[in-house]
This record gives sequence, structure tokens and C-alpha cells, in this order.
Amino acid sequence: MAAELLLCLSKDLLKLFEISTAYDVSITVGEAPNTKIFKAHAAILVSRSPYFAAALSSNWANKENDVTIFKKPNITPKIFSILLK
Repeated sequence: MAAELLLCLSKDLLKLFEISTAYDVSITVGEAPNTKIFKAHAAILVSRSPYFAAALSSNWANKENDVTIFKKPNITPKIFSILLK
């Protein structure tokens, strides 16, 4: 029963990653012409990553219209997608 609930939760969190309408963090990664914008959720990033916990609690990023904006040109979109998932 617990394993089924964890699997369901994992699937729901993955859906949340794929939905781009409700987000509060925008991360542009890569360098032109290989860039991609990832839309994410601060609560999930902070709970799963010490890096994002520090970044979102400081002035590392800009904020526009209640969305935190990060630019990470030093990582490829493919690698960042793997890290984010």
C-alpha cells in the first residue's frame, strides 16, 4: 500500500514538472543556440536541493511578476533536465 502511494506521488510530482501554467521559478539554461527555459516550483526545489534552498533564500536571482528568474549558461539543457527530474 505504501509503495503504491509513493509511486502515485512520484507520478503526480512529475506531472507538476511538466505543467507550465503554475510555476514560480523560471530557469534559462545553456548558451545560444542551445538554450531552454525550465519552469519549476520553489517549494519542490528548496525541499530537494541545498543549492536551490540557498539560491532562493538569497539575492542570487531576479524576480519578475512574482516569478524568480535564474540564468545558468554553464549547463546544457539536457543535463539540467536530468538534474531537475
